[in-house]
Amino acid sequence: MDIDCPFGPAPFMLPQADRLSETLRRHCALVGWQPRHLPAQGAATEPQLLEELIDCREAERADLSLELIKIADLAGWQSPWLEDNRARALVHQQQSWRAAAIWRKLQAGEDSGAAAAAVKMLSLVREQFDEQGVVEPELLELAEEGSPPPALQAVLQQALNHQRSTTAPQTHRLLKLAQQQGWIKASPSDPEPSSWQEIQELWRGAQQHPDPTIQSLATDALELHNHQSREAAELENQLIQSCLQAGWPPRHLGQTDRKANPGMDRVLLEIVACRECGASLLSQRLIQRCHELGCSSPWLEDNAARLLQGSDRQAARTIWQHLLNSDDPEVRNTAAQALGHLVNDEQEALLLEAITATREQGQQRPWRPLLRQRLLERDGSTSPSWRREAIQLPMQAGEAWDLHLRRHRLAQQLAREQLELLEQQLLGAS
Repeated sequence: MDIDCPFGPAPFMLPQADRLSETLRRHCALVGWQPRHLPAQGAATEPQLLEELIDCREAERADLSLELIKIADLAGWQSPWLEDNRARALVHQQQSWRAAAIWRKLQAGEDSGAAAAAVKMLSLVREQFDEQGVVEPELLELAEEGSPPPALQAVLQQALNHQRSTTAPQTHRLLKLAQQQGWIKASPSDPEPSSWQEIQELWRGAQQHPDPTIQSLATDALELHNHQSREAAELENQLIQSCLQAGWPPRHLGQTDRKANPGMDRVLLEIVACRECGASLLSQRLIQRCHELGCSSPWLEDNAARLLQGSDRQAARTIWQHLLNSDDPEVRNTAAQALGHLVNDEQEALLLEAITATREQGQQRPWRPLLRQRLLERDGSTSPSWRREAIQLPMQAGEAWDLHLRRHRLAQQLAREQLELLEQQLLGAS
């Protein structure tokens, strides 16, 4: 997100230029960086050093850029453009608040060029915050100084609010953001912790903050986290019973999964797995059981709509239209995409209508030409009607239940029918 930044009216020599330049070259050699703007010998000018800092940053070496700036600090170099480059490197390291604090000082400084660049960069950071939707852009106005940093307190409070609303992904993003700023430190006990484990570890890190306000906030969050863990385990146990009663071995519930948080995350994965394997009634039962247990989630509603889209498109449409009003942008995007598929997939609606009508009339085959057409026009595996017909194929002797094999068998049947039709047409033409 860098923008062009001028370096002042004219180049001038750095303080202790010869010694500083040699120190910078030695450090670059030590870390395996070949300078691109620093002269091979003698003193560097300010623009040359600034260009070197920019090249480091653009080569994804923001750490080296900050190291060179620290060396220049020790040599007594003071410049608004040094500070501007420091802030840009910090943004590359996701330390936006520290960068914003620097740019606010430059904005109020005497150098008009650096002040103008600072205004643009602050605007870009606010836009970035707004697009991410993690924190309010206005929080950048909170000064970094103080104990605790006001921004830290605001971010942690927002994380706790999301945790109370059982939105673990937002909680995790906010805590990671606080860690990136260097406000809280956490040492993971697991080399690859799940986000649920990491939330707990980050709150424990916040609990070690010297300010009692932050300690108290983190303690409340940890108590809530422990309570939610117990509730998640109970929810999974209840739904495992529903799965076992239906003869379905759970694939996600009660399992250790680093990519899925306990509770609703695993529940949703199980609901999807049931639906995709043809166990639609069990998928619906799990959603119903969640509601009976007092659980709510827009993703439960989304999955309910996906179960309905094959039998009641209008009911599915109503659910997704309601989800367009969700506070979660991911939910809104998913609902919008699903509605788009409903609108665009008129061929699927026609096929469903034909299948339903002919079966109600006791007929067996008039709808099959439409299903063959689906096979020829696009990937039939994406068709709910294709999936439904594969599920309803009669069992063969010694056959193990496998939806993929059933889809393949249906494709073979339809292909044979299409070949027979073409042969009849050729015989008729001759």
